[in-house]
Amino acid sequence: MIHWTRQIKAVLSAQSVSDMGDTSGPLEEISFWKSRCADLESISKQLQKPGVCHIQAILQLHTSNYIPSFCELAKQIQDSTLQAQSNISFLSLLKEPCEELAQLKPREIVPKLAHILNIIRVIWVNSSYYNTHDKITALLSKMSSEIIRQCCRQISLDRIFQGYVISSKQILNDCIQCCLAWKELYLHNSQLHHKYSSLKSSFLSIRVVLCSPRHRNTTLGLHCVTAAPIHLTRHN
Repeated sequence: MIHWTRQIKAVLSAQSVSDMGDTSGPLEEISFWKSRCADLESISKQLQKPGVCHIQAILQLHTSNYIPSFCELAKQIQDSTLQAQSNISFLSLLKEPCEELAQLKPREIVPKLAHILNIIRVIWVNSSYYNTHDKITALLSKMSSEIIRQCCRQISLDRIFQGYVISSKQILNDCIQCCLAWKELYLHNSQLHHKYSSLKSSFLSIRVVLCSPRHRNTTLGLHCVTAAPIHLTRHN
């Protein structure tokens, strides 16, 4: 049981794809949660095997000190499995758009960005895991990395040094405009969200005060989640 406990702790410690680096995109995030879900489901099935249950029952009869921590970890496995399944369900909404981006040129990516940003907002509003500042910021950052990566794929230093100046310059401009369009879309939606949240907060605060029997002051905290603006640097 000590060995099992150590194995379960090792699996539960992998909570994110932060170890994959800043250049990972949404598709890598989806792959991570699929792999994690498979591992957790496998452990859940093993915990239900007769042999495991028999050993657990014997140790419970002898009031083993290892039982409480083992049972707590088993509960965490169940909760983490549900979380992974939920994340796969929501993140899968980004799978097709991101796969489509890989087939497009920078100028063709721009019309797709508003739809992608709307999907991310749907994930943020409805997901029980990606509804925090850190998680939604990380997801937006991964989407930014994906857009930058697709733009970089179109830039050929060989063609630049071979003298294809006009076409190379056009591609560079298209890449810059693509990144700027993503930044402007984010800032626009961020401002709309701030405005909506501010109005909603004021309305709810007034409503609570008016509905209170003693008209006591009541503060409603509406946590506003925004990602850090995307900073672009143009290099000569």
